[in-house]
Amino acid sequence: MEGITRDLERAQLSSQARPTKSSGAVKLVHTLLFKYPDADLLEDGVQPYLAPPTSADIRRAPSEVACHAERLGTQFFAFLFLRPHSPFNIYYPQQGEGKQLRERIELLRGRPGRSQLNMVSYLREEYGGSHVWHRFLLTNLEDDHALDLQFDLSAAQYRHIVMNRDAEQEEWVDILADLVSRASDRAFFEVRKNLMSTHSFVAMQEAAEWNDVWERSLPKPIIELFLSRLQQVTEADAERLFGAADGRMDLQLPCGHQIGIRKIEIAGLIDHAMLTKKQRVEEVDSYKARNASWVCRDNGLTANGEVVKFKPGQLIEALESALNSFDAPATITPVPLNPVHWSETRAVMAHLETIIGNSDDVLESRPADLLFQLIDTAKQATRVDPDERGLKLSETVVPPEYSSFERLWFTRAVSFLAQRLELEETTEDWDELEEQMELSKTMLEFELMTVD
Repeated sequence: MEGITRDLERAQLSSQARPTKSSGAVKLVHTLLFKYPDADLLEDGVQPYLAPPTSADIRRAPSEVACHAERLGTQFFAFLFLRPHSPFNIYYPQQGEGKQLRERIELLRGRPGRSQLNMVSYLREEYGGSHVWHRFLLTNLEDDHALDLQFDLSAAQYRHIVMNRDAEQEEWVDILADLVSRASDRAFFEVRKNLMSTHSFVAMQEAAEWNDVWERSLPKPIIELFLSRLQQVTEADAERLFGAADGRMDLQLPCGHQIGIRKIEIAGLIDHAMLTKKQRVEEVDSYKARNASWVCRDNGLTANGEVVKFKPGQLIEALESALNSFDAPATITPVPLNPVHWSETRAVMAHLETIIGNSDDVLESRPADLLFQLIDTAKQATRVDPDERGLKLSETVVPPEYSSFERLWFTRAVSFLAQRLELEETTEDWDELEEQMELSKTMLEFELMTVD
């Protein structure tokens, strides 16, 4: 182990003259955890209500493997970036409405720490029918004396929060909406997990019903496949696209064929969110196949593996390739919850690039030892010195399950590096390994198409 440390330190010395990327310094945040549905918020005898998953008729069956549910969990949370002079006070009367809920959450930005927002949907009999309501419970996890604040919102009040959120300042609303509507695979399994803890029979029955829907899904006509590639369509877009009096137009497909389309064929989709480029079914299939080719590297490294020799640049390339393997479409993992996009990850990658460098020095290590050293080195990039900011250690938290993500990321990188080095013994070009992985991905994509 000491030898590896010396090698990395030696590589660092040789890289001091090398310009480093912006580290994207880790920002102090207040982490807001979500739990939905939380049936414990309901009175006895009242069952939670679940809306159908978003785009259930045009999406693949959710995959636990694709969203790394077993390895990284499915917890939903949001980062509330601090505002230096924001007051911190959530001691208000328990009852409130949508505006008050948003104000209380905004006040959490006053200092780092953690809070939790539990939510459940239910049906309330009123005005001669059943109407959906949402109950929230906001709790500050950092203060034993904090009051639990409860809010009951009608469907209209909740929808007002979602539709009128500040896109830059209230990202937590988008994350919560993804969870409630089960728009992503991660949300689907998080909802199932929480429902299982209180209503296991209902959870299993609902899961079986949706599995049956997805198993019976048939290939869609060409017109539906085309429509699934459109961005969100509004009335104004429709007028622009279908300007002819009879509402007809001809479209040329990538294959060269011409098809005619009428406005009436898209009328039912107006003002409804369609699959975006990042959410195409084809991209989901491609990611699942690519991820499957990486999963074989997730089972850890043997402690007595053979020593491998590598250059710093080769290790950095392996780290980048392994990191990109987690870049899932938003319909699998919401972008704000994907660690690929977090400031912590950017800081870790920049720190490792600085430490490892890009010299011609040859480093050597057993894969398991290298994994341990990467994990230990990465801590320097995410740990905040409490004395420097006057913070308690409990306030210098990293995102939930981040240590698990780092271990999985580095395991993939070291395994990938070892495989490339083994291949290098028979070829001067590392591209052969990418070609092998691409072939593996293509075969898996074909298998997915065959199953579907």
